[in-house]
Formats: sequence, structure tokens, C-alpha cells
Amino acid sequence: YRITFYSALSRLVFSSSEDLNNSFDTFIAPNLNILAQLDQTPDLRSPAVKIAICGALRDLRGITTSAYSKRTYTLLFEALYPSSFPLFLRIAECWYDDPSVMTALLKFMQEFVLNKGQRIYFENSSASGILLFRETSSILCAYGSRILQVPVIQNIYLEKYKGIRLMLNTLSNALSGNYV
Repeated sequence: YRITFYSALSRLVFSSSEDLNNSFDTFIAPNLNILAQLDQTPDLRSPAVKIAICGALRDLRGITTSAYSKRTYTLLFEALYPSSFPLFLRIAECWYDDPSVMTALLKFMQEFVLNKGQRIYFENSSASGILLFRETSSILCAYGSRILQVPVIQNIYLEKYKGIRLMLNTLSNALSGNYV
């Protein structure tokens, strides 16, 4: 329900047209603080950190689903890039063998690179589209190169196929986004 909750909250923030920059900065600041704390954590493999990672990624996915316009997506992109993407890469490198964490990360990335309604638009002089694709592909490569080595314990769909499907959907969204 966190995704729906943050989606509704961010729609309310995005719908207020007056002083959107300041209201969005205030709205996303707690999420960015959580990401900064996670980034400072030396060991991402603890159970408490796992819960925080999944929650933060679900919150960000809810916010991302409500960023319909170019303006709102740009605000979100500028809030997350470049500070949060090294953390996302670390998560993929540390938690590649955990389906719940990788599902949260890959579903967020899938939504973040989805160019629905042409919301992702960068000026010709901007390298942001290339940087977004580069960061996305590095996260996908970190996961994809490691998941094949993980032995299946119980459920092959949940442990491997679901993550691979999400990874390929994210790559498809990134390639068809027309921002590179």
C-alpha cells in the first residue's frame, strides 16, 4: 500500500501549480534523507536495512508513477540523480540473490525509465538522457551478471525468472524511451 499512498500524495503535491519546486523539495526531502542514510551504511546485508531499502524503493516508485509531465519528472530526476544512483547500484550488487529487494529495485527502475506520455525530455545540449541510460544499464548489468550464478532453492520463477523479466522490461523501457 506504500506505492499507492505515495502515488496519491505526490499527485496532490504535483497538482498544486504554485511554487511546485519548493513544495516538491519539502515533500521528497525525507525520502532523500533515508537514501542518504542507506548510502552511508557500510553493510547493506542486514535485515533492518533490507526492510528500509524495500520501503524506500516502493515509496520512490509511488512518486514516480505520479510524475506524468515533463516538469514533474524533471524535478524527480534532479532530486535523484546523481546522488542516489550509486546506492541503487550497490543494492543491485549486494542483494542480487534476494527476490524481494530486487523486485522493488527493478520495478522502481522500470517505472523510472518508462517514457509514458513523453514525460522524459531532456534538451539537446543536455547529457541527462545518456546518463540515465548509462546508470540504468549499469544497475541491470550488475544484477544480470550475478543472478545466473545463484542456485535455485525452491521456486525458479520467483528466484530467477521474475527478476530477469523485470530486468528485460526495464531495458526495453530504457531503449524505447527516445531520450538517448
